[in-house]
Amino acid sequence: MVLDLHCLTDGGSVTLKNISLAADIPANDGQTAPGVPIAPGATLKGWGAFTTIADTLMELKLVSQDQIDSVNGEYWTPGAASVLGMAHFDSNLPYRSGGRSISIRQNTGAANIVAYTLDKYPSPMGANVQNFGQMIKLPQVFGGALTAVTWGTVPVAPTSNIPAGSYAILGAYVSALTNYAAIRFTHADFGGKKPGFPVVDASKAAARAVLPMNAPVFNMYGMQFMALGDIPVFRATSAGTGLTIEMMDITADTPNVCLNLVQVAGQ
Repeated sequence: MVLDLHCLTDGGSVTLKNISLAADIPANDGQTAPGVPIAPGATLKGWGAFTTIADTLMELKLVSQDQIDSVNGEYWTPGAASVLGMAHFDSNLPYRSGGRSISIRQNTGAANIVAYTLDKYPSPMGANVQNFGQMIKLPQVFGGALTAVTWGTVPVAPTSNIPAGSYAILGAYVSALTNYAAIRFTHADFGGKKPGFPVVDASKAAARAVLPMNAPVFNMYGMQFMALGDIPVFRATSAGTGLTIEMMDITADTPNVCLNLVQVAGQ
């Protein structure tokens, strides 16, 4: 399988607002219609949202024509006492028609909001945990500050190239965030898909206020793709990795990303 992450952004609301109708598709996001997968064969693997630490999530709702209950959908209400700024929900919803609608309510509604969907697609490239070899921790710093709620990119280009071969991305250690973010990766081997996940900066309390809800993708820091059960594999050559990191941060910052890679034998 290969994952594919896409985001919507909005200015926030103190009422339950369907941001799939009012939200912006960020430039270079890749989706052409809000909540609609970019290719046939998609199954929704997960979804969620995040806002700034200055605000908190009060209600989240996902509604899709493909659900068994397309009226009530998936509805989460942490309420007015919520201190959570980020939430993620695992799913298993094959796509058939229409768009997935995400509605959000914040406790103060003064801050930006980002909602995301994470689809999975069949792919010939996959990591077999039995074939894992040696691990690499590969740091990469975004060269300039990211603009809030805007995709930024940086190529993975270490000073010395990593040895040619196939590598699985187990996850990433992200630091120097101001609040919360989404991260994804592009490579020719991903067939136009962009595997990724929501991310917090676990290196400092000020960047997360409180930990997000107790979801495996947040608990397995540096192993997020393992937590999601779908590990992307790419091939590096003597010319370079061919890999690009994309990030969408809720506030402007200059993140550090340390990729947790493992060599994959037999690919």
